Amino acid sequence: MSFMVKDQHLDAELFKLFLEAGVYNEYAETYLLDSQIDDIQISDYL
Repeated sequence: MSFMVKDQHLDAELFKLFLEAGVYNEYAETYLLDSQIDDIQISDYL
């Protein structure tokens, strides 16, 4: 998704909110196995 922001396909502020609010993590915890969830550093994407 960060590449989509760089290519201006996604709004940068909306993506920042998505990351900071932890929406990606809530989705992962609901729908993925623990072994499929990566630890990420949000700062790498902002």
